Amino acid sequence: MKKIYSKITPNLLLGIITDLTDFDKPRNELIEPDNFLQGALIRVNAGDSFRPHRHLDKEVTFKTTKAQECWVVVKGTIKCSFYDLDDSLLEQVNIREGGLCINLHGGHTFECLEDFTFVAELKSGPYFGQAKDKIFIDI
Repeated sequence: MKKIYSKITPNLLLGIITDLTDFDKPRNELIEPDNFLQGALIRVNAGDSFRPHRHLDKEVTFKTTKAQECWVVVKGTIKCSFYDLDDSLLEQVNIREGGLCINLHGGHTFECLEDFTFVAELKSGPYFGQAKDKIFIDI
């Protein structure tokens, strides 16, 4: 697992890159619990299960949230770019099939490197439209 931190705010985790098959424990937390987006990699065997459940509504104490997102490369390859809080390019990483990119803070984009690449995107909500969701970085 590779973690990408801000140079401006050194302890601020901007992104995480990992291979979905690169874990040996039954449950691997991917993201610290204080983020809006949560995620874990769970290794299970035939017959494993968990109790059926539903999640409770929670009261929250914060007034604003930020969209955080995750890209799972299902097929093909993408090049992910991470930008710091001042919009400067920090790092670029190629992610292949079975790879995962988690975007928590800072800017980000990806470029498709192969035809017929499939990427699953998961993000926190709610979504109120582009004008209230993002600022574009001029590169």
